[in-house]
Amino acid sequence: MMDFPSNDEAWRSRLASLDPSLYARTRNHVKGSVSRLSPHLTHGFLDLSEAVAGVRAHAQLSFNDKLFAEFAWRSFFHHVWAWAENDIFEDMRPSLPGVVYSQEFPTDVKTAQTGLPVIDRAVATLYETGYLHNHARMWLASYLVHLRHVDWRVGADWMYGCYRDWE
Repeated sequence: MMDFPSNDEAWRSRLASLDPSLYARTRNHVKGSVSRLSPHLTHGFLDLSEAVAGVRAHAQLSFNDKLFAEFAWRSFFHHVWAWAENDIFEDMRPSLPGVVYSQEFPTDVKTAQTGLPVIDRAVATLYETGYLHNHARMWLASYLVHLRHVDWRVGADWMYGCYRDWE
């Protein structure tokens, strides 16, 4: 089980072990070297400038590094959210012709009983840990929207309620 202790020692330990070059090479792998700092950033245990400084204390980190770019994307999203407020949850384009998106969340997904191992494992992991690797998040969201035709906001509401790193 992935653990997210709510203390300064936890995020400091993660920063001390974070290797930007390993992150860049393996971050797209479900078991790759990811920071796992998002719950600590979300809940104010550290901010992005502290995260950058913490990595730079033991490793080179430049504007060209993928880890730096991901920190920047996080900052950009929060900037846009602060500017646009809840408009970020508005549907920006119409649905596909002939596709009706459900406002109901599927029970078999909620109970991790879809019969699709990658989806069921993602749901189980989310319940067990409050966390999913970025790619597992995208697989689950894509499955809900594109295969099950669930309105993206319905899926997002459910997922946000499960994540430890959501505000």
